[in-house]
Amino acid sequence: FQDVKSAFEANYACMGIWCGVVGELFDDDMGVFYADIPLCSDSVFSEPNRLAGYLPDTNVLDHSVIDGDQLAIESALSTGDFGQAKSVYEDGGFSKSYAQVTVSPALSKGLPKGTPITGISKGSRAVFGTALESASAGASSIKIQYVVDDSSAPCFVGGLASADQVQDGCLADGS
Repeated sequence: FQDVKSAFEANYACMGIWCGVVGELFDDDMGVFYADIPLCSDSVFSEPNRLAGYLPDTNVLDHSVIDGDQLAIESALSTGDFGQAKSVYEDGGFSKSYAQVTVSPALSKGLPKGTPITGISKGSRAVFGTALESASAGASSIKIQYVVDDSSAPCFVGGLASADQVQDGCLADGS
């Protein structure tokens, strides 16, 4: 099994994915992650692509869609809806792609920042992300930073007006 797993992991980089996208092996019947299978190691995908020689420390793709936030702010201001403009300014919409979700039952152990998280979207597609912040055992709410790339369905919510939201790539209830 380990040889097959390692062979898959060795090809992640050429597929444009990494361990955080794949996550852990989950036993649907038992409702738990397999404890005896080690987590993937990104040693085969040791460094993301550099941009003009610079290695970003954050998800720059998420930041690259801030122009959509700017357009939403301008649109709200043009109609005098200052509250809506402030909401997009503070909470994003196209940028800041994260979800705050309720977990039930509450976490049985702590969840470190950066932990890979997977789920199913409202559009019935796989959703990948990481824990945006650490959460302690007993927490019933966590923030998940969505993976933003050219192949994922978008989840644009944040401070956007309901009519402007795109939720196909957002986590579905119960996933």
